[in-house]
Amino acid sequence: MFGYGYMHMHMSGIYQGTREISPAEAFADGFSTVHTKMEMDMHMLDVMYAPTEQLTLMAMLPYKQESMLHLRSNGTRFIQSAEGIGDLEVMGLYTIFGDIRKGGHRLIFNAGISFPTGSIDMKDNDG
Repeated sequence: MFGYGYMHMHMSGIYQGTREISPAEAFADGFSTVHTKMEMDMHMLDVMYAPTEQLTLMAMLPYKQESMLHLRSNGTRFIQSAEGIGDLEVMGLYTIFGDIRKGGHRLIFNAGISFPTGSIDMKDNDG
């Protein structure tokens, strides 16, 4: 099976626990920069293969576009953004007990590993 999924995420505001606080409150707590807004779009490609009735193998590879708006205590703003392929995830599911066709309870063992496929040495000139 081949699959494609899309997700959009928008986050804004600054929270201390469950209470929204102002940038001025965050600066008063000692932060010199606060993150005020984030946008993220992710396209996920996945492949699944079941060589037996009990075993399913999966691989997922995301492509992400992210941007985050920052505010400094001196009033200046800047945006950081990143775009590219995310980490490759490979997983296996093994049914230890039960049968999906018969219904009822099942016991499944799930294990996986993530392979870093993105850049690890990117530098930001304005941060």
